[in-house]
Amino acid sequence: MRDDSNGFPQSCRLDGKQTQRCLARRGFEKHLKHGSNQTADGFSRWHARLLVASKKAAKRVIATIAPPKAIEGYVSSSSVASGDVLTLHVRALRSDPYFKVQFVRLGIEETTVAAIDAIQTSFVPTGRRDDALLAAQGCDWPAAFTTIVPASWKSGVYYARLSGYRDRQMPSGHSCALVFVVRAAEPGSTSSILVHVSDSTYQAYNAWGGVSSYTSPLGPRCSYSRPYINLVKQVNPWILKFVRYLEAQGITAEFCSSHDLDVRSSLVRNYALFLSVGHDEYWTKAMLDSVEGFIARGGNACFFSGDVAVWQMRFEDNGRTFVCYKDAAADPIDDPSLKTTHWFRLGRPSNAMVGAGYQYGAGWWSNFPTLRRPERRRGYKVQFADHWVYERTRLADGATFGAGSNAETTIIGYETDAAAYEIIDGVAVPTGVDGTPKDEVILGYCDLSDWSYTNGRPGYATMGIYERGRSVPGAGTVFTAGTINWVGQLTPKFAGGPVDVITQNLIYALSRETAAPEAQQRLRTASGQ
Repeated sequence: MRDDSNGFPQSCRLDGKQTQRCLARRGFEKHLKHGSNQTADGFSRWHARLLVASKKAAKRVIATIAPPKAIEGYVSSSSVASGDVLTLHVRALRSDPYFKVQFVRLGIEETTVAAIDAIQTSFVPTGRRDDALLAAQGCDWPAAFTTIVPASWKSGVYYARLSGYRDRQMPSGHSCALVFVVRAAEPGSTSSILVHVSDSTYQAYNAWGGVSSYTSPLGPRCSYSRPYINLVKQVNPWILKFVRYLEAQGITAEFCSSHDLDVRSSLVRNYALFLSVGHDEYWTKAMLDSVEGFIARGGNACFFSGDVAVWQMRFEDNGRTFVCYKDAAADPIDDPSLKTTHWFRLGRPSNAMVGAGYQYGAGWWSNFPTLRRPERRRGYKVQFADHWVYERTRLADGATFGAGSNAETTIIGYETDAAAYEIIDGVAVPTGVDGTPKDEVILGYCDLSDWSYTNGRPGYATMGIYERGRSVPGAGTVFTAGTINWVGQLTPKFAGGPVDVITQNLIYALSRETAAPEAQQRLRTASGQ
């Protein structure tokens, strides 16, 4: 279907004039400004309805079934550890009946940990396949290759990179990659830092077979036993940059998948610092319980991410099925606490854990040419520049940081989280009406109320920190970046800049890790020492 100039299918959204008339009829501006008609959790009913409607319309695409790729596949588990069995399931066309596999660990450079000579593909379709059905039920492709994960594979994000072959000797030029996480066999044995690889969110956006949480009709059940339709777009933009950043700083971390947080409730307790990166939208109840409990017991967390824990989802079929109806009434499960809807509708807004949330956040979902517009490229306005998080940044109150020359390098990403705040004596102070801890210190804020419903939705972004231990003895400290693209300036081009220095300050202070000599020198240089 032809896209309009804003990047979504024409059939999936109102035009600008229709949207403005719709908002005018509802008195949206009046409700937003004056906070009238508020719910018990403190935000306008009209605001809530319109935010939900706009996000659904902007992200939804009409379900289409793409032709099968020459070679594609999936792994048997999103996460493995030393001694676990890892199986590759591969489908190929008749032109590519063989493939080679290369296992690589992602970092500044891809590190090959194993390579296998050409083997025969496990499944070559002989007739038409109903991929839409397989997307929900799981592909039934037999095992093509099985291995035992060796102890030498360090915790990290890995690809099984497949290269198609016409026979055992002649490459076809076709390839694909299957992503998985290697977690530590002994959690916490090599690092006090745990990085969450948010594969639950990746699956929500994976429209292989024409079915996802954003297709029309919506796919309430999507299988992990299927390929990714676009692995690079869905997985790489944030986690790959962050993995490279950690490696460049000499910071060792251990990694886990969403399912790990769900079924291994004690996993995060082995660490001092939990890190969320990029886009972390879909959480199960067990995931939320685990991380909230970790913080309550003294664990620290940094959410270098946005759109965090907006939807409740759940795993079924031993973690192989992603379930999210996005409507409590449509979800057949009996337990009301497990209904797959917005977390804030279940009385557990992400603000309570993260310090910012979806209700007051903003979105910009349009594409070229509007990305060149200046209101898309914003930075945070600094508050409390003497706070330890800002140490060595040389930033002053009222300064701004984080704006880039394009969307990729601007830390205020296409989705943001925010704490509801009011300006008192020129300072943004959280109101707490959205569940944000009232003792949170808003270190930076960005007014995005001029973002329009034509492009996405208006709102705000806030960067902040709260130290739960001040009010709850023994509890931890939580930082939120309030944006999906914090990693946009965690690249060599911005080394020594505010985002780099803030990130290092947080990681070293909250993880009990010691900066490598090179990182220590960079921090000294950043402060002019």
